[in-house]
Amino acid sequence: MIEMKLRMKGRPGVISGGTFTTWGGFNINYFNSSDTLVVSGGSVIADILIVGGGGGGGVHASNYGACGGGGGGEVLFKSSYLLAPGSYAVTIGNGGAGNTNGGSSDIGSVAELTAIGGGKGGVYPGGTGGNGACGGGGAGNTGAPGGGGTGSKGYNGGTGAQDGSYPSGAGGGGMSQIGSNGVVGGSGGKGGDGIDYSATMGAFGGASGVFGGGGGGGNWNKGGTSVGDGGAGGGGGSLNGSSGVANTGGGASGAPYGVANTYIGGKGFIMLKW
Repeated sequence: MIEMKLRMKGRPGVISGGTFTTWGGFNINYFNSSDTLVVSGGSVIADILIVGGGGGGGVHASNYGACGGGGGGEVLFKSSYLLAPGSYAVTIGNGGAGNTNGGSSDIGSVAELTAIGGGKGGVYPGGTGGNGACGGGGAGNTGAPGGGGTGSKGYNGGTGAQDGSYPSGAGGGGMSQIGSNGVVGGSGGKGGDGIDYSATMGAFGGASGVFGGGGGGGNWNKGGTSVGDGGAGGGGGSLNGSSGVANTGGGASGAPYGVANTYIGGKGFIMLKW
């Protein structure tokens, strides 16, 4: 209550747009899709969370497996940010389709309020994971490296398995963990875990306040193996794979052998606490 009173002092403005609710004594506006944010009646000091779209999983045109998982989208947090009165276009980045990086999310096209998307998963045989907020996982067959996380935003994707019997793809990187490497004769690498903001911003978004997990790597055609698990924070994976969870920025899993699905990264997300 003391914190709330301090934040309210000299702050007559209000925010509208998106979905409005309250949490922990604060007002919350969150956006699952692109919209307009309006600040009226004066400036507002807000904590802001911006999540880019997750990277798409690697997918081969002939349904070969061992493709890399997509990297998680950037999770950007701004504490006590001053928003001046006005209207701001809110863009929610789409998750990347197969072999495509995720899109950026932003408020008002302001550089410091922009979270970039995750890197795409590498394509069998031996495709390198894409660079992004978190890097996509490398594909199996030649020990392809994962893509790199951009700057200090996130972690790299794992390395695909070297040539051998049934090489698997690597997991995409997450916001708090590197994607696991692929292995020969086994399941795909696990996606790196994302970052948990539930204690600070509440259990919002598609994974209850956890964002930016990497997608699991695809497996090759061998009984008893599966796509690698997705990282916490919306990463797709397990069994025959899956897309990233919507509004988490989670990366999609890589395609396993014989599966025609193109797995899509999870859409981004934006929320403000004031």
